[in-house]
Amino acid sequence: QDDHNVKLENKVKELEALLKQKDDRIKQQDDHNVKLENKVKELEALLKQKDDRIKQQDDQINDLKRRDKYHDGPNTPPSKDTITQKKRRKNAAKNRKPSNRKAGGQPGHKGTTSKPKPDRIETVTMEKCDGCESDQIQEMHVEIKIITDVPPPPPPETVQYDILHYDCNGCGKQNMSADPGIPKKGTFGKNTLIWVIINFVFRMPNRKNVEYMASLGMSMSSGTIHAILMMVCNYLAVTAQDIMASMVQAKVLHIDETSFSLAGKLIRVWVFYNPENGKMLYILRNSRGRDVVREVLGEHWKGVIICDGWTAYKSYTVQRCWAHLIRGLRDISDKNPNNADAKVALKHLRSICHDAKMDVPANKRRALRRRVTRRMRRLIARYEDDPIVGDYMKKLERALPDAFRFVVDPNIAPTNNPAETILREIVIHRKIRGCIRSEKTMLWMGYLFTCIATWKAQGLDCRKKLLEHI
Repeated sequence: QDDHNVKLENKVKELEALLKQKDDRIKQQDDHNVKLENKVKELEALLKQKDDRIKQQDDQINDLKRRDKYHDGPNTPPSKDTITQKKRRKNAAKNRKPSNRKAGGQPGHKGTTSKPKPDRIETVTMEKCDGCESDQIQEMHVEIKIITDVPPPPPPETVQYDILHYDCNGCGKQNMSADPGIPKKGTFGKNTLIWVIINFVFRMPNRKNVEYMASLGMSMSSGTIHAILMMVCNYLAVTAQDIMASMVQAKVLHIDETSFSLAGKLIRVWVFYNPENGKMLYILRNSRGRDVVREVLGEHWKGVIICDGWTAYKSYTVQRCWAHLIRGLRDISDKNPNNADAKVALKHLRSICHDAKMDVPANKRRALRRRVTRRMRRLIARYEDDPIVGDYMKKLERALPDAFRFVVDPNIAPTNNPAETILREIVIHRKIRGCIRSEKTMLWMGYLFTCIATWKAQGLDCRKKLLEHI
C-alpha cells in the first residue's frame, strides 16, 4: 500500500509538471496573439492612411477633370480666362516653388535629335601652323562634324528650243516635236511656274511674290504673277471638277461656308470635306443658299451632312454640330454671369454631349441614343419657360431630331471641326488679300485650293502633281 501511495504521488507530480508546461505554453501563445493583434491594428491604421491618401488624390483628379471640362485646362489660351481664373493662375504662380532643374531634357531622357547620313565626305586639312607658320605639323585625331545645308538657288537659265516640224510622206500629217521641259504656254519654265504657285499657297501676296522671284533672278511684275496664277490654276480645272463630281459618292460630308469679298461685294466660300478619302472641295459662289449645295450634291443625295444647322441643308439628312450647340449656350451664360440657370443648363448640356460620345458596343448604341434623347428632352422641358435660356431651349428642341445620329453610326462625327479647320486657310488668305477683283479669280482660286488641299490630305507630293498638270 505504501508503494502504491508513492506511485500515486509521483504520478501527481508528473501531472502537475505537465500542467505547468501547458500553462506556460498557453501563456506564450497569449503573448504571441497580443503581438499579432497589435500588428493588425498597426496595419489597419496604415491602410486607413493609404485610403485617405487615395481619396484625397481622387478628389484632386476629379477637380482637375471638372476644371478641364469647363475650359480651364492647359490648352485654354489666357485670353479666354475669366477674372477668377486669372487670379487663380496668378496666385498659383506666386506659390509655385522654384525648380532647380535646367531647361530642356533631363538626365535619362531619350533625345530626338536628327542624325542625318552624309551624302558626301569632305576632308578639312591644313598645311602650316596657325601660330608660327611652320610646315612641320603632324595629324593627331579627326573631329567629325555633320552639316545639313540647302544649296544656293542656281541662276536662272534661258534655253532656246528649236522645235522641228515634220511632214509625213505616208499620210501627209504635219508633226511637231515635243520636249517635257516646255510648258503648254508662256515663256517661263515649269519650275518657275511652280515657285509662283507655291508662294501663293504659302500666303505670299503678289508684291512679295515679285520680290522673292527677283531674289532668284527672275524679273516679273505683279501682273505677270497674276497671269501665271490664273493660267496654271486653269490647268487644274478638270481635276477640281472631278473632285466636285466625286462628292456625290460620299456617305458623310463636312460642309461649312464663310464670307469673302469680290470687288466690295459679299460672296461665300464653301468647303466640302469627305473624311473617307480626304477629298476637299473649295468653291466660291455669290450665294449662301441651298442652290450651292444642290449644285454639288444634287437634290436626291442620301448621305449625312455634318453642319452648323444653316437652313441651306434642310432638305438633306443632317448631323448638328455639338460644338455650335454648346457654344451658343455658353455665350448666353457668359453674357449673364449672375444667372445660375444658364450655368446649370450649360453644365447639363455638356454632360449629355459627353455621355453621348461614350464608346459602347454596336448593339447598345440605339439604347444610348434613346437615353441621351430623354435627358435632352428633360433639359428642354425644365428651362423652356426661363426668361434667359428659354429661347435657346426652343432652338435645341428643333435641333433634337438631328443631334444624335453620330451615336448610332460611328462614321459620323459629333462636331464639324474638320470643316472649320479647312476654312481657316481661306480666312487667313482673306485677311492678307482683303478681296479679289474678278469672277475669274474667284474660279481659279477654288480650283487651286481644292487640288492642293486634297493632295496634302492624301499625302501626295504637290510639286509633282503640279508638274503633271503644267
